[in-house]
Amino acid sequence: MIKLILVEDERATREGLLKHTPWNQIGIDRVEEARNGVEALEKSEWLEPDIVLTDVSMPRMDGIQLATRLRERYPQCKIVFLSGYSDKEYLKSAIKLNALNYIEKPIDENELIATLSKAVFQYKSERDQKAKDERMQDQVRRNTDLVRQKLAVELIKSDVDPAELKGTFEDAGVEYRTDRYYTTAVVKFNWNRALTHNEKESCRSLLSSKIYNILGELSDGFVSGYLDSELYLVHFKERIQPVQHWEGKLNVLREKIMAESQGNYAVTIGVGLPVYGLAGLKNSFNLAMKAIQMQFYEGVNTIIFSSSLSARESGNPLLDDAFLAAFGEYLGGDKRKEALRLLNEYYSGLAASKVSDNGMIRNRYLKLLFDLHSMAKKRGITLTDEEDLYGYLWRSISGMDTLEKIHLFLVDQVKVFFKLVEDKEAYGRNVYEIMKFIQNQYPNQKLSVRLIAESQNFSESYLCTFFKKITGKTLNDYITEVRIEKSKELLKDRNLKIYEIAKKVGYDNENYFAKVFRKYENASPSEFRERFFL
Repeated sequence: MIKLILVEDERATREGLLKHTPWNQIGIDRVEEARNGVEALEKSEWLEPDIVLTDVSMPRMDGIQLATRLRERYPQCKIVFLSGYSDKEYLKSAIKLNALNYIEKPIDENELIATLSKAVFQYKSERDQKAKDERMQDQVRRNTDLVRQKLAVELIKSDVDPAELKGTFEDAGVEYRTDRYYTTAVVKFNWNRALTHNEKESCRSLLSSKIYNILGELSDGFVSGYLDSELYLVHFKERIQPVQHWEGKLNVLREKIMAESQGNYAVTIGVGLPVYGLAGLKNSFNLAMKAIQMQFYEGVNTIIFSSSLSARESGNPLLDDAFLAAFGEYLGGDKRKEALRLLNEYYSGLAASKVSDNGMIRNRYLKLLFDLHSMAKKRGITLTDEEDLYGYLWRSISGMDTLEKIHLFLVDQVKVFFKLVEDKEAYGRNVYEIMKFIQNQYPNQKLSVRLIAESQNFSESYLCTFFKKITGKTLNDYITEVRIEKSKELLKDRNLKIYEIAKKVGYDNENYFAKVFRKYENASPSEFRERFFL
């Protein structure tokens, strides 16, 4: 769309030009009018004109002053002057301002059309050339990014002679030096599991140039690029050590990458040891990867230096027969406090040992979860309705990136186990079955006293009286409590919208759900999420 502002203080001239000039034929799509330079300048702020056709002699602000201001703001704007005076000083100013033409009044229609057509042609040509240049620059940047990425990956291969990469260094625009210290850092992206492959690829593509620019602000020399969908390599031409100076720089890198996240990922940075010359970068990379593995213990959004890993792995806590027997005894004997203490002690031992085999740790927790569900079945309670128990448990813990998350998942399951046992024993079999039915049906928006009564072969009036007498609360109150507790669990997942959570716990109206939630928790769902799960 080509936009023009017509600036003319004489009303008759202005209206005549507006009415009789074949704007569309010339190629001008939108025309705005102004009575003087000040008014034109105000309109230009929101219109951002491509062409300005302006009288020279006007009150408040003349055409030369207007053109001077416009040239500062919109250097590509085409300016055409109108004037009833053949003044040399005006002509000099017009030439200085690179005006397209200077049309004298009375205006010749053919000259005006020819001049404006030329302005449209020049503007479109420059616009198209600029777009072409930008595409070429973008292609050059993409090609350079690919060269840098290839170089970053080649440098960690054990069978590559760095001297053979000298040409690649030149193509990447990076100085080739073998007489310097280098340090490899690895940025690990822990992607949100809800993202599709295409969404991750799009995010990685957008991040590539941003990370490179951030690194350019932090270091004078580096080679960087993606190793795969989760790992980004950075070879610093510097001796990086865990001192305040470098910790601060790497924190800036982490924080700026996280500022682009929008909930799509969390990052951890692992840093290898400095090596002299390019040939040793493979070793620095291997140490950086060992540091990344410690994310399992240290947590995400951290910076881990390999120099602090020495002597960390001190032991290999096992799930021996005595431990498993004690866990089973506590579950079967209603010893909640003892069971949780046993698990917390085991967790503390693992966290201190820093066992490098994360898969082995996950399998141990999987074993504990199986034992827990087996004991629940023996005691007549159900912790999950999933038919594929192994698949459900394995998917749950394999998607957790830290030991702490896996441990808390098990602890939550144990707490639910003891709560269900307590409910069953405290209220008797009938009330337990009613509660179990509600806990299974709470997502159903049509869940009602009538539906529950039919499932238990009770009359509605007897059911309400019986439940209230045994538990001290009404059925509707209990249904609401279950829904609110389930919603609190779902609020931990920051990818779920509040309206989605409302539907998942049986409410079709988000506002009503928020009102009920506030009544029980003295906070809205959003406030509760920010307070406890930020």
